[in-house]
Amino acid sequence: MDIDEILKQVPIGDIAAHTLIGLTPAFDEALEISAMTSDAVIACHPYLIEALRRAAPDKPLWYEAQDVEMTLKSAMFTGKPAALPLLSEVGTAERACWISAERVFACAQRDLDELASIYGPTRAHLYEVPNGFALDEIPYTDLAERRRLRSRVGLDGQTAIFMGSWHGPNLEAIEDILKAAETARRTRFIVMRSACTPFKDRARPSNVHLLGQVDDDIRNGLLAAADVALNPMHSGSGTNLKMLDYFAAGVPVISTRFGARGLTIEPDRDFIAIDDGFAAALDKLEKLGEAKLSDMIVSARRLVEDHYSWKVIAERFIDKLTQTGLSLTRG
Repeated sequence: MDIDEILKQVPIGDIAAHTLIGLTPAFDEALEISAMTSDAVIACHPYLIEALRRAAPDKPLWYEAQDVEMTLKSAMFTGKPAALPLLSEVGTAERACWISAERVFACAQRDLDELASIYGPTRAHLYEVPNGFALDEIPYTDLAERRRLRSRVGLDGQTAIFMGSWHGPNLEAIEDILKAAETARRTRFIVMRSACTPFKDRARPSNVHLLGQVDDDIRNGLLAAADVALNPMHSGSGTNLKMLDYFAAGVPVISTRFGARGLTIEPDRDFIAIDDGFAAALDKLEKLGEAKLSDMIVSARRLVEDHYSWKVIAERFIDKLTQTGLSLTRG
């Protein structure tokens, strides 16, 4: 497969930015101005590390490792030898961040461990800072209101939703959803966000609806009306932010155990695990009594409020930073 075919299948704008951002001098100028009043600069993903160095050579560099890019990109480029030069760029950028940053934070300890195994030791202070969500952006719908809403809009059958960006692990999840939809004909599967793009011209079961990008109002409306939210993930790093959105909205969740990694949640208490296939998990959800289902929803919502709101996460991160010698003023 040549590079043109790869470009049709895998978005590589992030990798291209690492090598080509210098062709946009206005970006460098704006970044330098923005960095003038900063105490530190943070690379969120590794690809603009060189631009940050040019803009703020004397400022402390922090690295927000949202995932292990080399691992993710290697999986996306499997069987595509023409992509090896792209993987080399990924490694160059990620290594530079890991080696030169003063502080590195990731949403899961295993990602920090994996970065160390790939790139060796770092002088940076290391922090595990979990993914979070904004409480005020995801309206909560309890089970009784969810039932009333579905009745009011005339939704029949079972409605399952999945949302994700155009990202290898999410594409694998959609493949699983397409297979499940062939047999789970009573279930309406709704898929949102850019992960729909590679599937838009593919034949698919009539009970699968690809909405693509949607605004927050539509997202929230679907989260309020759905019977279940899906997270059939089998690969990737970090944690799955969509799980927090689902829990916050009060929609029951079916997930693989891998999809629940890195979160302090328990199957059967907070979500239904896909242990024996999609069909069995959907059937288990339908047979769950109203009281048990309501308890599961409330447990998951309470958990994300207590542990995964940005306010709680920020306070805990500040505590960790001060413990490693950084003086901060709480705003």
